[in-house]
Amino acid sequence: MSLLRASADAVRSILAPFPLLTRLTRAAGWTTLGTLVGNGLTFVAMIAVARLLGRDRFGELGILQSTVVMFQAFASVGLGMTAMKHVAEYRAKEPVRAGHIIAISDLAAIISGGAAAMIVYAFAPWLAAHALVRPEITPLLRIAAITIALSSLTGAMNGTLGGMEEFRSIAVISLVSGLAAFPLILAGVLWKGVEGVVLALAAQALLTCVLVYWMARRKAKRHHIPITLRGAREWPVLWRFSVPAMLSGIMVTPAEWLCNSILVRHGGGYSAMGIYAAAMQWRNLLMFLPIMIVQSALPVFASVKSSHGPQSEEFSRLIVVSQNAIMLLIFPVATLLMFLAHGILGLYGASYSVGSMVLVAVCFMVTIQCTGAGLGPAIEAWGNMWAPAAFNFFWALLYVLFAWRGVARWGAAALPFGAAVAYFALTYIYLVYFRGRFPKGTTIRMTRAMLAATVVVAFCSVIPVRLRFWLSLPASIIVFLMAVLFFSDRALIGGPILRSWTTLITVWKGRDKEVL
Repeated sequence: MSLLRASADAVRSILAPFPLLTRLTRAAGWTTLGTLVGNGLTFVAMIAVARLLGRDRFGELGILQSTVVMFQAFASVGLGMTAMKHVAEYRAKEPVRAGHIIAISDLAAIISGGAAAMIVYAFAPWLAAHALVRPEITPLLRIAAITIALSSLTGAMNGTLGGMEEFRSIAVISLVSGLAAFPLILAGVLWKGVEGVVLALAAQALLTCVLVYWMARRKAKRHHIPITLRGAREWPVLWRFSVPAMLSGIMVTPAEWLCNSILVRHGGGYSAMGIYAAAMQWRNLLMFLPIMIVQSALPVFASVKSSHGPQSEEFSRLIVVSQNAIMLLIFPVATLLMFLAHGILGLYGASYSVGSMVLVAVCFMVTIQCTGAGLGPAIEAWGNMWAPAAFNFFWALLYVLFAWRGVARWGAAALPFGAAVAYFALTYIYLVYFRGRFPKGTTIRMTRAMLAATVVVAFCSVIPVRLRFWLSLPASIIVFLMAVLFFSDRALIGGPILRSWTTLITVWKGRDKEVL
């Protein structure tokens, strides 16, 4: 009990210097709790699926999921982000406008999701035969089209819940969805292999959509937000915010899909895709907390902007906190996974562990991506969405070129290494374009972080596989200390963490009698 109390005191001391951090932590905490359990069950189920299907068939499932994600980017039209930002901004002062935004977002999601699903259904034979060089997966693509339509509406309504800061409700839905998906996926793979898994994922998407729709309507009523299109004048929001948000997204997901297609056609076939799909599961796991922080931060940023202004001290502090929190969480964990990559991929079967360098590259890509991830919600809250759309086009071009030239030599590892190079360039483009708007010291901290990540991945790449295991824990501890001392703002993050750590150790040793 004394250790638990000490841990609680440590957390409180971290949050005490910055009240907005408490709000952000509470928001991210609920979302994290539900999604962690829900997605964790799906993650475990997918490991079982990989072992049962083998590398080649698991590669099929990986390319199908990549195709779904690509068309979801078109179908969503940035509507979830649009609803989240504007509902957070208007829900207290102008609830009628917030209701108009919700109604517009839902209607647009139904239209765009339905259109994307019909396109995939109609062109499934061509996609399977020419882009994916496997005509027999045509029926699977048509089943996946159902998931695209449902996910579009779910994304918009999740944005509505996020804008109302109803993160507890999102957590409950994620938990129920994950609990349902686990038996569905296992039953599906045992029943009909890849087709069974695709059907299970479609069933999960339907359940999630129904739950989110019911919860969004219920919470809107509780916040006294009337959801109606009558008298709506907010349609230009789709052009000012949703369209550039969509363009920003569709620069990323189609590029990823195209690189996957290049890997299948020129870099080792579906067997290499199977290893890459397994490694990318760990990317999704690593990105879980940063995504939760970013999604939870956007409504807080929008609310702070509305009450204090976009250049206020509170807004700047929130940028520092969100950016530093992501790096402190990700860098040590990614380092640990780099050094344990061989054993981790061995969980999927002996044939997967030969691609351990792919997982090392994926972890490196995540560290570079997360270095600037905390800046995203601030840019979105500013409402400047056209510039990120243009910058992401450059990212996509650089990524595809690297993959095209590299898959023949490095196989699947060329994809994450290429993405890391592109994210490195993208980060500095943002820093130059928005210079003067980010807090002081941001560029220096981010530069140190990316250089440190490069040194770690280079060291991990040259040492023997057996030695990596023994160095995994020391390396992750060293990287964490570096993150506290050199990547974070000492006044807001580093100092409180070091003081809390000292307090916790003191209590653990029994020296602090009052806490004991």
